[in-house]
Amino acid sequence: MNIKQMYENGVAISEIARRTGRDRKTIRKWIQSDGPPKKVQRRRPGKLDEYKEYIISRMQEGVLNATVIYDEIKSKGYKGKITILRDFMQPYRPVLTAQATIRYETGPGEQAQVDWAHFGHIIDLDGARRPLYCFVMVLSYSRMLYLEFTTSQDIATLLKCHINAFEFFGGIPREILYDNTKTVTLGRDENGHIIWNERFLDFSVHFNFTPRLCRPYRARTKGKVERPIRYIRENFFPGRRFNSLEDLNFQAHKWRDEKANVRIHSTILEKPVTRWAYELLQPYTGYPDFDLAYYCQRKVSRDCFVSYQCNFYSVPWQLIGRDVLIRITGDQLQIYWQGKMLTQHTLVKHKRYQRIEKPEHYYGLPGRGVTSRRRKNSVTVLQPPQVEKRSLDYYESLVWEGVQ
Repeated sequence: MNIKQMYENGVAISEIARRTGRDRKTIRKWIQSDGPPKKVQRRRPGKLDEYKEYIISRMQEGVLNATVIYDEIKSKGYKGKITILRDFMQPYRPVLTAQATIRYETGPGEQAQVDWAHFGHIIDLDGARRPLYCFVMVLSYSRMLYLEFTTSQDIATLLKCHINAFEFFGGIPREILYDNTKTVTLGRDENGHIIWNERFLDFSVHFNFTPRLCRPYRARTKGKVERPIRYIRENFFPGRRFNSLEDLNFQAHKWRDEKANVRIHSTILEKPVTRWAYELLQPYTGYPDFDLAYYCQRKVSRDCFVSYQCNFYSVPWQLIGRDVLIRITGDQLQIYWQGKMLTQHTLVKHKRYQRIEKPEHYYGLPGRGVTSRRRKNSVTVLQPPQVEKRSLDYYESLVWEGVQ
């Protein structure tokens, strides 16, 4: 006999509760409804609940790497596993389409891959907005990573980044694979042969490595460096705070040494730093006889200056209107004419529109007059031309002669 039948037969609710072992409130709800009352299950709060809003906000900022977010929320007190986090993040991830490829592996010391990546902009100490790039070199066998942030991709910066990478790796690979960038190649001739950038080719010959180019529009050809760039974007850079380029590189190198190169790599299933010990790299002995300076041409202005990076440097006045060669090495700007260095200045950094002068550059200048007291931006004051004074009667006579 069920509960409703007992109640209809006159059995009291208290008696029904005694016979069934249930609470009287439950019996009363059962009688008033069409069936047994549904059991209300109280949901226990999950370990991830208090961090969900933070996780979603970080994903909206572009942080899609579960390991990065896991480290962040763990420092905030999260006690769960990373698998819970990955399951929660999955529906919020963008859909990616994959293409099948055949992986090509190289032997120890045989190859490295190089690429640049753009990381937005950086505000310099002088308030100027400059592009921010990341140079990345990866040893193909060990997956050992080197990265360096710069504000330029010119040939001098490229070569200096190579030197820094060789010093970090402790050697030089036998070949390096590149994208088709102008600092490496100027294109191809009518027969399809590569026209190398002459200065870069000299660099590769000096350091005894063979440059190779990947096929145009085939980024997967150098996937060993493309994937680390994505790893840098997702694992290191999102939400990163820094106050200068030097500070950013300090943090990047710390992350490289404490995380990127000591993790278990998902492809080789080893730590890159462990495999690095078996790389058969060519010895690196420095670069005392290779010129890493940056060269460019400038035309000397009428006020005896050449411009470089929005600053102005004085040149001997005899070179006004001439094209001179500028050599940048370290913190010095050197000016050459017909193969001879005429003068040099200390480079101005983190400032713009400064005029750096040397008084001797104006010695003997025709018409050079009194100069105002030297200030930060000095101004040259020339004497006005000498004009003969005549009476008005003289000019009036000239007018009458013209009329007659």
